[in-house]
Amino acid sequence: MHEHPLETRHNKTACFLLVLLLAVSCASGEDIPPPSSGLALGSGATANGSVSTPPFPIITQPPMANIVSPPMAKPNIIFITIDSLRADALGAYGNNRAQTPHLDALAKQGVRFGLDITQYPQTDYSHAAMFTGASPASIKDTYRTPYVLNSSDVPTKPMTTLAEILAGQGYTTAGIYSYVGLTPELSGLNRGFMTYQFACLPAPEQKYLERLCDGRANITTDAALQWVKDKAATPYFLWVHYQDPHYPYTPPPPFDTMYGPPCPDCVDGSYETIDRLGAGEPISESNIARLVDLYYGETSFTDQEIGRLLENIGNARLLDNTLVIVTADHGESFNEHGLWFHPGILYNPVARVPLIISYPETIPGGSVVDALVRSIDIMLTILELVNIPPPEQAEGKSLWPLILGLEQESERVAILEERDDNWVALITKNWKLIRNNVTGGLELYDMIMDYDESNNLASINLEQALQMEWELISWMNSHGITVQRGPLAPMDSVP
Repeated sequence: MHEHPLETRHNKTACFLLVLLLAVSCASGEDIPPPSSGLALGSGATANGSVSTPPFPIITQPPMANIVSPPMAKPNIIFITIDSLRADALGAYGNNRAQTPHLDALAKQGVRFGLDITQYPQTDYSHAAMFTGASPASIKDTYRTPYVLNSSDVPTKPMTTLAEILAGQGYTTAGIYSYVGLTPELSGLNRGFMTYQFACLPAPEQKYLERLCDGRANITTDAALQWVKDKAATPYFLWVHYQDPHYPYTPPPPFDTMYGPPCPDCVDGSYETIDRLGAGEPISESNIARLVDLYYGETSFTDQEIGRLLENIGNARLLDNTLVIVTADHGESFNEHGLWFHPGILYNPVARVPLIISYPETIPGGSVVDALVRSIDIMLTILELVNIPPPEQAEGKSLWPLILGLEQESERVAILEERDDNWVALITKNWKLIRNNVTGGLELYDMIMDYDESNNLASINLEQALQMEWELISWMNSHGITVQRGPLAPMDSVP
């Protein structure tokens, strides 16, 4: 599997966005308060500096009597997406080193999903899948454009977004985002939002479009709270996207030294370092550990700002009867399988993302669901709570039967795609198959016993591999993905 270079866009679009970014007013000199005191630094780092990957503890809740009932008043909905956050970078997911007290507390207040799989290792299509309940393959086949949900070339029945549906049901809708690729021109995700605001720190010195603005969690939270102060009316749907902890790994003080002291001789988390690693430059184990420290710093900074967001919304008495959902678009790889970052990567560091849902009116605190779930299930979960039928395009399934203990063993399977469809994965709770559509090569991993995906069992368990390959090819054929070769006999390994 290969690392895709960062994509560039048309010069005219870049110039337009550069002007837009220069007009963004952000407080760049604001003091950032330190995290809550009294948190001891744990010892969960692995020997090679990678993020620790402990087994997830399982807590079983007794079944509840019936499915969720629509509340008397429409609930408010806060949907938080965090860029590049792998599940095992949070304390709630068993990482004893991570200092993420606010997200950990939210998990204790609600339900944590131990095996949530993203549908795409890149921001735009991952979000499009969450907002439509449809697979990226269906979105690509419907819109036939690199600009995701834009309507420049769509059929007569375009997909309906979650924001459009909720706005049609009387919700006040707002989207606050911090990544260039989520602008209306590049994503079309603004559809249905009455307010759609780009909140970031402009970086006009950068030459790539994706780098013209750096997401900063405090700026994002400030923008969201300003909307709450000025325009929030119940019921509301507020989506907040935090670009941190996406590279560059440059957390502000004191988070830049939270997990390690200053190191002048170490690599930094700048774009220059990112570019060198993407080009294949070797790096020592100690420098990998340093980058992970900086990534953790970004994660803790984001955790603090999410805590500030929810605390202030609560102080404004706008958190009562509110569904809060926190997830990520994809994870991040730190040289696992020799791969960096996230584009084009289908392994667990990128595929597995956190999913935390809090709704005290219905969900028992401290619940854990270990069944496999998918990002495309989130839209259906929200719609079921407010008693709205899913749109025709939806391929997901509501999570309420799992949350309430009515569905003990889920039959859900996840499909994970990447940009050029050269690699596609089919994932169940027990097994994961990655198919190379160019060579027909297969990788089969035991999802229970081999979290690190270090032992390819495709040749040893050929029957399992070929059965899953048949299911995956059937899915690809039904979703417009060309199977370039195959099915073929699996290889022992895939480079």
